[in-house]
Amino acid sequence: MTSETQTENLKLAGLLAAGASLEALYLRVHSLYYLKNHAITFMVLALGAGIVYLIALYGFDQTRASRASFILLIFCALVFRATLWPMQPTLSDDLQRYRWDAKVQANGFNPYATAPQDPRLAHLRDHEYEVMPGRETPTIYPPATELVYRATWKLFPGPTAFKAPFAAADVLVLFLLAWIFRDEKDRAFRVAVYAWNPLVIVEFAGSGHNDVLALLALLAAWRF
Repeated sequence: MTSETQTENLKLAGLLAAGASLEALYLRVHSLYYLKNHAITFMVLALGAGIVYLIALYGFDQTRASRASFILLIFCALVFRATLWPMQPTLSDDLQRYRWDAKVQANGFNPYATAPQDPRLAHLRDHEYEVMPGRETPTIYPPATELVYRATWKLFPGPTAFKAPFAAADVLVLFLLAWIFRDEKDRAFRVAVYAWNPLVIVEFAGSGHNDVLALLALLAAWRF
């Protein structure tokens, strides 16, 4: 085994260690359950994840492009997301509003014409109504997004399962970036900027924010 090969193997081992460290941090985040009650701990974990992420990016930048490094990149990115996806979105209450808009549509009402506090919708309220934002205003989300909510309600109405289309869009963005950069020498580094980004993972896999739908549409429009 040449010294160059040994060096590359050490770099791969370093990337594996970074991936394992990030996964340990995400597992700890998952164990907190209600993140708003553990704000300081979550911020410390997020800061740690950010530091490991930057070290990992340096590692990808310094590692020779190879099938092994790219497989490691994608595998870890999916594991990170799978770790946080089962969590209920306790860091943000946006998903409760998404589900409300979906329920309103499913019951024949227009979310642009009725605010959640409208007396006509009283029978739709459940325990999540009290933590839902903007109860005094009709929805602010665009029509295509509302249609996604409506379709998701039919398939995945649960408070965690409702994250499914946003988590799926996040993974599609990941693979679309991998395809876009397939001929670049620094492909792994470029994809890792998104794929291992703790903010991306927490916001989309953990909290189920809908911004990823616009991100996917924008990236696909630019590419095609």
